[in-house]
Amino acid sequence: MNGDQFIDGKADLYQSIFQHLEEPFFFFDCRGRLIVWNRAAEELARPKPLTGLEEELSGFLRSPEMKREVERSLETKGGKFEFQLQMSKISTNGEEGVLVRLQDISTRKKAEARIHYLSYYDALTGLYNRSFFEVELKRLDTKRQLPLTVIMGDLNGLRLVNDTFGHEAGDKLLCQVAQAFRKALRREDIVARWGGDQFVILLHRTSSEVANQLCRRIRQTCREQGPDPIELSISLGTATKEVVEVDVQSILRVAEDRMYASKQQESQSVSGGIISSLERSLWANKNETEEHAERLKRISQQLGRALQLPGYQIDELALLALLHDIGKVVIPPQILAKPERLSPEEWETVKRHPQTGYRIATSSTEVLLIAEAILTHHEHWDGSGYPRGLKGEEIPILARILAIVDAYDVMTEGRPYQSAISHQAALTELQRCSGSQFDPGLVQAFCRMAETPF
Repeated sequence: MNGDQFIDGKADLYQSIFQHLEEPFFFFDCRGRLIVWNRAAEELARPKPLTGLEEELSGFLRSPEMKREVERSLETKGGKFEFQLQMSKISTNGEEGVLVRLQDISTRKKAEARIHYLSYYDALTGLYNRSFFEVELKRLDTKRQLPLTVIMGDLNGLRLVNDTFGHEAGDKLLCQVAQAFRKALRREDIVARWGGDQFVILLHRTSSEVANQLCRRIRQTCREQGPDPIELSISLGTATKEVVEVDVQSILRVAEDRMYASKQQESQSVSGGIISSLERSLWANKNETEEHAERLKRISQQLGRALQLPGYQIDELALLALLHDIGKVVIPPQILAKPERLSPEEWETVKRHPQTGYRIATSSTEVLLIAEAILTHHEHWDGSGYPRGLKGEEIPILARILAIVDAYDVMTEGRPYQSAISHQAALTELQRCSGSQFDPGLVQAFCRMAETPF
Protein backbone atom coordinates (compact mmCIF):
# COMPACT_ATOMS: atom_id res chain seq x y z
CA MET A 1 0.00 0.00 0.00
CA ASN A 2 1.40 3.44 -0.82
CA GLY A 3 2.35 6.19 1.60
CA ASP A 4 -0.73 8.35 0.87
CA GLN A 5 -2.70 6.15 3.28
CA PHE A 6 -0.09 6.76 5.95
CA ILE A 7 0.97 10.38 5.62
CA ASP A 8 -1.42 13.25 5.34
CA GLY A 9 -0.31 16.33 3.32
CA LYS A 10 2.94 16.92 1.46
CA ALA A 11 2.83 13.21 0.82
CA ASP A 12 5.68 13.03 -1.69
CA LEU A 13 8.14 14.92 0.53
CA TYR A 14 7.28 13.03 3.70
CA GLN A 15 7.21 9.69 1.97
CA SER A 16 10.64 10.37 0.47
CA ILE A 17 12.02 11.24 3.89
CA PHE A 18 10.37 8.17 5.40
CA GLN A 19 11.78 5.87 2.72
CA HIS A 20 15.32 7.19 3.13
CA LEU A 21 15.56 6.82 6.91
CA GLU A 22 18.46 4.49 7.75
CA GLU A 23 16.60 2.55 10.45
CA PRO A 24 13.67 0.17 9.78
CA PHE A 25 10.19 1.63 10.40
CA PHE A 26 6.87 -0.25 10.30
CA PHE A 27 3.30 1.05 10.67
CA PHE A 28 0.56 -1.26 11.99
CA ASP A 29 -3.12 -0.39 12.17
CA CYS A 30 -5.12 -0.83 15.34
CA ARG A 31 -5.91 -4.42 14.38
CA GLY A 32 -2.22 -5.29 14.14
CA ARG A 33 -2.04 -5.39 10.37
CA LEU A 34 1.20 -4.28 8.73
CA ILE A 35 0.25 -1.30 6.56
CA VAL A 36 3.45 0.40 5.39
CA TRP A 37 7.23 0.18 5.84
CA ASN A 38 10.36 1.89 4.55
CA ARG A 39 13.27 0.62 2.44
CA ALA A 40 15.43 -0.23 5.47
CA ALA A 41 12.65 -2.50 6.72
CA GLU A 42 12.40 -4.12 3.29
CA GLU A 43 16.17 -4.86 3.33
CA LEU A 44 15.86 -6.30 6.81
CA ALA A 45 13.24 -8.83 5.73
CA ARG A 46 15.10 -10.19 2.71
CA PRO A 47 15.09 -12.67 1.03
CA LYS A 48 11.32 -13.02 1.57
CA PRO A 49 9.19 -9.89 0.89
CA LEU A 50 8.05 -8.10 4.01
CA THR A 51 4.41 -8.80 3.19
CA GLY A 52 5.13 -12.37 4.23
CA LEU A 53 5.41 -11.18 7.81
CA GLU A 54 1.98 -9.64 7.95
CA GLU A 55 0.16 -12.72 9.18
CA GLU A 56 2.89 -13.65 11.65
CA LEU A 57 2.96 -10.14 13.15
CA SER A 58 -0.75 -9.50 13.04
CA GLY A 59 -1.26 -10.28 16.71
CA PHE A 60 1.92 -8.83 18.16
CA LEU A 61 0.21 -5.65 19.46
CA ARG A 62 -2.00 -7.78 21.69
CA SER A 63 0.91 -9.94 22.91
CA PRO A 64 2.48 -9.21 26.32
CA GLU A 65 5.83 -10.18 24.78
CA MET A 66 5.77 -7.88 21.77
CA LYS A 67 9.51 -7.42 21.38
CA ARG A 68 10.19 -11.15 21.57
CA GLU A 69 7.54 -11.82 18.93
CA VAL A 70 8.94 -9.21 16.58
CA GLU A 71 12.47 -10.47 17.16
CA ARG A 72 11.46 -14.08 16.45
CA SER A 73 9.69 -13.16 13.24
CA LEU A 74 12.45 -10.90 11.93
CA GLU A 75 15.16 -13.47 12.74
CA THR A 76 13.20 -15.97 10.65
CA LYS A 77 13.19 -13.68 7.64
CA GLY A 78 16.22 -11.43 7.92
CA GLY A 79 18.89 -13.07 10.08
CA LYS A 80 19.87 -12.31 13.67
CA PHE A 81 20.78 -8.80 14.74
CA GLU A 82 20.58 -6.81 17.96
CA PHE A 83 17.99 -4.07 18.12
CA GLN A 84 15.99 -1.92 20.46
CA LEU A 85 12.27 -1.79 19.82
CA GLN A 86 10.52 1.59 20.11
CA MET A 87 6.77 2.03 19.54
CA SER A 88 4.67 5.17 19.29
CA LYS A 89 0.89 5.47 18.89
CA ILE A 90 -0.05 7.86 16.10
CA SER A 91 -3.21 8.87 14.30
CA THR A 92 -3.45 9.66 10.60
CA ASN A 93 -6.48 10.21 8.41
CA GLY A 94 -8.64 9.45 11.42
CA GLU A 95 -7.09 6.01 11.87
CA GLU A 96 -5.05 5.06 14.89
CA GLY A 97 -2.04 2.78 14.68
CA VAL A 98 1.44 2.08 15.97
CA LEU A 99 4.70 3.23 14.41
CA VAL A 100 7.48 0.72 15.21
CA ARG A 101 11.14 1.69 15.02
CA LEU A 102 13.91 -0.89 15.17
CA GLN A 103 17.14 0.78 16.31
CA ASP A 104 20.22 -1.29 15.50
CA ILE A 105 22.35 -1.41 18.66
CA SER A 106 24.91 -3.96 17.45
CA THR A 107 27.72 -1.37 17.42
CA ARG A 108 26.83 -0.20 20.89
CA LYS A 109 26.68 -3.76 22.15
CA LYS A 110 30.12 -4.46 20.70
CA ALA A 111 31.50 -1.34 22.39
CA GLU A 112 29.93 -2.39 25.70
CA ALA A 113 31.41 -5.87 25.30
CA ARG A 114 34.84 -4.33 24.64
CA ILE A 115 34.57 -2.17 27.76
CA HIS A 116 33.49 -5.22 29.75
CA TYR A 117 36.46 -7.19 28.36
CA LEU A 118 38.96 -4.45 29.24
CA SER A 119 37.62 -4.29 32.77
CA TYR A 120 38.86 -7.85 33.32
CA TYR A 121 41.61 -8.48 30.75
CA ASP A 122 44.91 -6.96 29.66
CA ALA A 123 44.45 -5.60 26.14
CA LEU A 124 47.91 -6.67 24.91
CA THR A 125 48.43 -10.17 26.29
CA GLY A 126 44.84 -11.34 26.80
CA LEU A 127 45.68 -12.33 30.37
CA TYR A 128 43.64 -11.05 33.30
CA ASN A 129 44.49 -7.54 34.44
CA ARG A 130 45.55 -6.35 37.86
CA SER A 131 42.06 -5.17 38.86
CA PHE A 132 40.53 -8.57 38.17
CA PHE A 133 43.37 -10.30 40.04
CA GLU A 134 42.83 -8.16 43.13
CA VAL A 135 39.10 -9.01 43.12
CA GLU A 136 39.88 -12.73 42.79
CA LEU A 137 42.52 -12.53 45.51
CA LYS A 138 39.95 -11.10 47.89
CA ARG A 139 37.34 -13.69 46.85
CA LEU A 140 39.67 -16.66 47.29
CA ASP A 141 41.20 -15.44 50.55
CA THR A 142 39.19 -17.91 52.65
CA LYS A 143 40.00 -20.88 54.83
CA ARG A 144 38.38 -23.24 52.34
CA GLN A 145 40.87 -22.22 49.58
CA LEU A 146 44.04 -22.73 51.64
CA PRO A 147 46.87 -23.19 50.96
CA LEU A 148 46.75 -20.07 48.77
CA THR A 149 49.94 -19.51 46.76
CA VAL A 150 51.14 -16.49 44.80
CA ILE A 151 53.84 -16.52 42.10
CA MET A 152 55.30 -13.18 41.04
CA GLY A 153 57.22 -13.01 37.75
CA ASP A 154 59.43 -10.40 36.07
CA LEU A 155 60.21 -10.74 32.35
CA ASN A 156 63.94 -10.42 31.69
CA GLY A 157 65.31 -8.27 28.88
CA LEU A 158 62.16 -6.31 27.98
CA ARG A 159 63.87 -2.93 28.24
CA LEU A 160 66.74 -4.16 26.07
CA VAL A 161 64.32 -5.40 23.41
CA ASN A 162 62.32 -2.16 23.49
CA ASP A 163 65.47 -0.02 23.18
CA THR A 164 67.13 -2.22 20.56
CA PHE A 165 64.34 -3.63 18.40
CA GLY A 166 61.47 -1.26 19.18
CA HIS A 167 58.31 -1.49 21.27
CA GLU A 168 56.56 -3.73 18.75
CA ALA A 169 59.19 -6.41 19.43
CA GLY A 170 58.79 -5.77 23.16
CA ASP A 171 55.03 -6.28 22.89
CA LYS A 172 55.67 -9.52 21.03
CA LEU A 173 57.94 -10.69 23.85
CA LEU A 174 55.19 -9.97 26.41
CA CYS A 175 52.71 -11.99 24.35
CA GLN A 176 55.21 -14.84 24.12
CA VAL A 177 55.58 -15.07 27.89
CA ALA A 178 51.80 -14.90 28.26
CA GLN A 179 51.54 -17.87 25.92
CA ALA A 180 54.17 -19.71 27.96
CA PHE A 181 52.05 -19.18 31.09
CA ARG A 182 48.96 -20.57 29.37
CA LYS A 183 50.88 -23.64 28.26
CA ALA A 184 52.60 -24.32 31.59
CA LEU A 185 49.80 -23.60 34.05
CA ARG A 186 46.63 -25.47 34.95
CA ARG A 187 43.19 -24.46 33.72
CA GLU A 188 42.05 -23.26 37.14
CA ASP A 189 45.13 -21.10 37.81
CA ILE A 190 44.66 -17.34 37.57
CA VAL A 191 47.45 -15.49 35.77
CA ALA A 192 47.40 -11.72 35.33
CA ARG A 193 49.62 -8.98 34.01
CA TRP A 194 50.58 -7.02 37.10
CA GLY A 195 51.99 -4.11 35.10
CA GLY A 196 54.84 -3.41 32.66
CA ASP A 197 57.04 -6.51 32.55
CA GLN A 198 55.59 -8.11 35.70
CA PHE A 199 53.04 -10.91 36.05
CA VAL A 200 51.30 -12.54 38.99
CA ILE A 201 49.74 -15.99 39.36
CA LEU A 202 47.17 -17.02 41.97
CA LEU A 203 46.97 -20.71 42.89
CA HIS A 204 44.21 -21.74 45.27
CA ARG A 205 44.44 -25.01 47.21
CA THR A 206 48.06 -25.28 46.04
CA SER A 207 51.06 -26.06 48.24
CA SER A 208 54.47 -24.44 47.90
CA GLU A 209 55.86 -27.74 46.56
CA VAL A 210 53.36 -27.77 43.68
CA ALA A 211 54.03 -24.08 43.04
CA ASN A 212 57.76 -24.80 42.69
CA GLN A 213 56.95 -27.53 40.18
CA LEU A 214 54.88 -25.04 38.19
CA CYS A 215 57.75 -22.55 38.29
CA ARG A 216 60.07 -25.16 36.79
CA ARG A 217 57.49 -25.88 34.11
CA ILE A 218 57.18 -22.16 33.29
CA ARG A 219 60.96 -21.79 32.91
CA GLN A 220 61.16 -24.87 30.72
CA THR A 221 58.31 -23.65 28.52
CA CYS A 222 60.09 -20.32 28.11
CA ARG A 223 63.33 -22.05 27.09
CA GLU A 224 61.49 -24.16 24.51
CA GLN A 225 60.19 -21.09 22.69
CA GLY A 226 63.62 -20.17 21.34
CA PRO A 227 65.12 -16.70 20.78
CA ASP A 228 62.74 -14.24 19.09
CA PRO A 229 64.54 -11.87 19.22
CA ILE A 230 66.10 -12.98 22.53
CA GLU A 231 65.79 -15.99 24.76
CA LEU A 232 62.59 -15.86 26.75
CA SER A 233 63.31 -15.94 30.49
CA ILE A 234 61.47 -14.85 33.60
CA SER A 235 62.51 -14.43 37.22
CA LEU A 236 59.99 -15.95 39.64
CA GLY A 237 59.24 -15.72 43.35
CA THR A 238 56.63 -17.64 45.36
CA ALA A 239 54.91 -17.36 48.74
CA THR A 240 52.15 -19.45 50.31
CA LYS A 241 49.43 -18.60 52.81
CA GLU A 242 48.75 -21.68 54.96
CA VAL A 243 46.79 -20.25 57.90
CA VAL A 244 43.82 -17.95 57.67
CA GLU A 245 45.23 -15.37 60.12
CA VAL A 246 48.04 -14.32 57.76
CA ASP A 247 47.40 -11.14 55.76
CA VAL A 248 47.29 -12.07 52.08
CA GLN A 249 48.91 -8.75 51.13
CA SER A 250 52.00 -9.79 53.07
CA ILE A 251 52.09 -12.95 50.95
CA LEU A 252 52.17 -10.78 47.83
CA ARG A 253 55.06 -8.74 49.25
CA VAL A 254 57.04 -11.86 50.14
CA ALA A 255 56.56 -13.29 46.65
CA GLU A 256 57.68 -9.99 45.14
CA ASP A 257 60.77 -9.79 47.37
CA ARG A 258 61.73 -13.34 46.43
CA MET A 259 61.24 -12.55 42.77
CA TYR A 260 63.63 -9.58 42.97
CA ALA A 261 66.15 -11.66 44.91
CA SER A 262 65.97 -14.33 42.22
CA LYS A 263 66.40 -11.70 39.52
CA GLN A 264 69.49 -10.31 41.23
CA GLN A 265 70.99 -13.77 41.71
CA GLU A 266 70.31 -14.77 38.09
CA SER A 267 71.24 -11.44 36.51
CA GLN A 268 74.68 -12.47 35.27
CA SER A 269 73.55 -15.72 33.69
CA VAL A 270 70.41 -14.09 32.26
CA SER A 271 72.31 -11.24 30.64
CA GLY A 272 74.89 -13.69 29.32
CA GLY A 273 72.12 -15.81 27.86
CA ILE A 274 70.56 -12.78 26.18
CA ILE A 275 73.89 -11.73 24.64
CA SER A 276 74.54 -15.29 23.48
CA SER A 277 71.13 -15.53 21.84
CA LEU A 278 71.71 -12.23 20.02
CA GLU A 279 75.14 -13.46 18.94
CA ARG A 280 73.56 -16.62 17.50
CA SER A 281 70.95 -14.52 15.72
CA LEU A 282 73.73 -12.40 14.22
CA TRP A 283 75.43 -15.47 12.79
CA ALA A 284 72.20 -17.23 11.81
CA ASN A 285 71.15 -14.26 9.67
CA LYS A 286 74.60 -14.28 8.07
CA ASN A 287 75.16 -10.68 9.16
CA GLU A 288 78.54 -11.93 10.36
CA THR A 289 80.16 -15.33 10.42
CA GLU A 290 81.53 -17.17 13.40
CA GLU A 291 84.71 -17.79 11.42
CA HIS A 292 85.21 -14.04 10.90
CA ALA A 293 84.76 -13.43 14.62
CA GLU A 294 87.25 -16.15 15.52
CA ARG A 295 89.86 -14.74 13.12
CA LEU A 296 89.43 -11.27 14.61
CA LYS A 297 89.78 -12.71 18.09
CA ARG A 298 93.01 -14.54 17.25
CA ILE A 299 94.69 -11.71 15.32
CA SER A 300 93.66 -8.88 17.66
CA GLN A 301 94.91 -10.79 20.70
CA GLN A 302 98.16 -11.42 18.85
CA LEU A 303 98.51 -7.70 18.17
CA GLY A 304 97.61 -6.91 21.78
CA ARG A 305 100.39 -9.17 23.05
CA ALA A 306 102.84 -7.59 20.57
CA LEU A 307 101.90 -4.20 22.05
CA GLN A 308 102.43 -5.65 25.56
CA LEU A 309 98.91 -4.78 26.69
CA PRO A 310 97.91 -6.01 30.16
CA GLY A 311 96.15 -9.38 30.39
CA TYR A 312 92.70 -7.97 31.10
CA GLN A 313 92.80 -5.94 27.86
CA ILE A 314 93.85 -9.04 25.91
CA ASP A 315 90.72 -10.76 27.31
CA GLU A 316 88.57 -7.73 26.44
CA LEU A 317 89.94 -7.80 22.87
CA ALA A 318 88.73 -11.38 22.54
CA LEU A 319 85.21 -10.38 23.69
CA LEU A 320 85.22 -7.29 21.46
CA ALA A 321 86.17 -9.41 18.45
CA LEU A 322 83.11 -11.58 19.02
CA LEU A 323 80.60 -8.84 19.83
CA HIS A 324 81.73 -5.62 18.13
CA ASP A 325 79.01 -5.91 15.47
CA ILE A 326 76.26 -7.17 17.77
CA GLY A 327 74.22 -4.07 16.88
CA LYS A 328 73.79 -5.43 13.35
CA VAL A 329 71.08 -7.80 14.60
CA VAL A 330 68.55 -5.04 13.92
CA ILE A 331 69.71 -4.37 10.34
CA PRO A 332 67.70 -6.18 7.64
CA PRO A 333 69.84 -8.98 6.14
CA GLN A 334 69.08 -7.79 2.60
CA ILE A 335 70.92 -4.54 3.35
CA LEU A 336 73.99 -6.25 4.80
CA ALA A 337 74.15 -8.74 1.92
CA LYS A 338 73.49 -6.18 -0.80
CA PRO A 339 76.22 -6.41 -3.50
CA GLU A 340 75.48 -2.96 -4.92
CA ARG A 341 76.21 0.41 -3.38
CA LEU A 342 73.87 1.21 -0.49
CA SER A 343 71.37 4.02 -0.83
CA PRO A 344 71.81 7.01 1.56
CA GLU A 345 68.90 5.72 3.66
CA GLU A 346 70.37 2.21 3.83
CA TRP A 347 73.77 3.59 4.77
CA GLU A 348 72.24 5.60 7.61
CA THR A 349 70.60 2.39 8.86
CA VAL A 350 73.97 0.61 8.86
CA LYS A 351 75.71 3.50 10.63
CA ARG A 352 73.36 3.18 13.61
CA HIS A 353 74.64 -0.26 14.62
CA PRO A 354 77.41 1.00 16.98
CA GLN A 355 74.81 2.79 19.13
CA THR A 356 72.57 -0.29 19.10
CA GLY A 357 75.53 -2.47 20.08
CA TYR A 358 76.37 -0.04 22.88
CA ARG A 359 72.83 -0.28 24.30
CA ILE A 360 73.03 -4.06 24.20
CA ALA A 361 76.45 -4.08 25.87
CA THR A 362 75.38 -1.78 28.71
CA SER A 363 72.56 -4.20 29.57
CA SER A 364 75.06 -6.87 30.58
CA THR A 365 77.63 -6.68 33.35
CA GLU A 366 79.78 -9.14 31.40
CA VAL A 367 79.90 -6.95 28.29
CA LEU A 368 79.77 -3.52 29.92
CA LEU A 369 83.58 -3.27 29.95
CA ILE A 370 83.74 -3.20 26.13
CA ALA A 371 80.64 -1.02 25.58
CA GLU A 372 82.73 2.07 24.72
CA ALA A 373 84.86 0.08 22.29
CA ILE A 374 81.73 -1.27 20.57
CA LEU A 375 80.40 2.27 20.27
CA THR A 376 83.64 3.66 18.79
CA HIS A 377 84.99 0.90 16.56
CA HIS A 378 84.02 2.87 13.42
CA GLU A 379 85.64 6.13 14.54
CA HIS A 380 88.60 7.33 12.41
CA TRP A 381 91.96 8.65 13.56
CA ASP A 382 91.36 11.97 11.76
CA GLY A 383 87.83 12.43 13.18
CA SER A 384 85.95 11.50 9.99
CA GLY A 385 84.35 8.34 11.41
CA TYR A 386 81.02 7.75 13.17
CA PRO A 387 78.98 7.95 15.33
CA ARG A 388 80.62 10.74 17.39
CA GLY A 389 83.45 11.95 15.17
CA LEU A 390 86.18 11.21 17.73
CA LYS A 391 89.80 11.58 16.69
CA GLY A 392 93.23 10.36 17.74
CA GLU A 393 93.58 8.94 21.20
CA GLU A 394 90.04 10.01 22.09
CA ILE A 395 89.17 6.66 20.53
CA PRO A 396 89.71 3.74 22.97
CA ILE A 397 92.77 1.67 22.06
CA LEU A 398 90.75 -1.55 21.83
CA ALA A 399 88.52 0.05 19.19
CA ARG A 400 91.59 1.30 17.26
CA ILE A 401 93.12 -2.18 17.28
CA LEU A 402 89.90 -3.86 16.19
CA ALA A 403 89.39 -1.36 13.34
CA ILE A 404 92.75 -2.36 11.80
CA VAL A 405 92.26 -6.10 12.25
CA ASP A 406 88.66 -5.97 10.98
CA ALA A 407 89.67 -4.00 7.87
CA TYR A 408 92.48 -6.47 7.14
CA ASP A 409 90.17 -9.48 7.45
CA VAL A 410 87.44 -7.93 5.27
CA MET A 411 89.99 -7.11 2.57
CA THR A 412 91.62 -10.55 2.55
CA GLU A 413 88.41 -12.59 2.91
CA GLY A 414 86.06 -10.45 0.80
CA ARG A 415 82.42 -9.44 1.18
CA PRO A 416 79.33 -9.50 -1.13
CA TYR A 417 80.18 -5.91 -2.09
CA GLN A 418 83.97 -6.37 -2.30
CA SER A 419 86.29 -9.00 -3.80
CA ALA A 420 89.14 -10.39 -1.69
CA ILE A 421 92.66 -9.06 -2.19
CA SER A 422 96.07 -10.47 -1.28
CA HIS A 423 97.77 -10.23 2.09
CA GLN A 424 100.37 -7.80 0.79
CA ALA A 425 97.80 -5.64 -0.98
CA ALA A 426 95.82 -5.42 2.29
CA LEU A 427 98.92 -4.26 4.20
CA THR A 428 99.58 -1.64 1.52
CA GLU A 429 96.00 -0.36 1.85
CA LEU A 430 96.32 -0.16 5.65
CA GLN A 431 99.49 1.91 5.26
CA ARG A 432 97.76 4.17 2.74
CA CYS A 433 94.99 4.89 5.26
CA SER A 434 97.43 5.28 8.16
CA GLY A 435 96.96 8.66 9.83
CA SER A 436 93.51 9.18 8.33
CA GLN A 437 91.35 6.15 9.08
CA PHE A 438 93.77 4.23 11.30
CA ASP A 439 96.15 4.93 14.17
CA PRO A 440 99.57 5.18 12.40
CA GLY A 441 101.50 3.67 15.30
CA LEU A 442 99.18 0.67 15.49
CA VAL A 443 99.32 0.18 11.70
CA GLN A 444 103.10 0.09 11.88
CA ALA A 445 102.96 -2.47 14.71
CA PHE A 446 100.44 -4.58 12.80
CA CYS A 447 102.53 -4.60 9.60
CA ARG A 448 105.64 -5.65 11.56
CA MET A 449 103.66 -8.48 13.15
CA ALA A 450 102.14 -9.51 9.80
CA GLU A 451 105.32 -10.03 7.80
CA THR A 452 103.84 -13.42 6.89
CA PRO A 453 100.12 -14.08 6.26
CA PHE A 454 98.12 -15.13 9.30
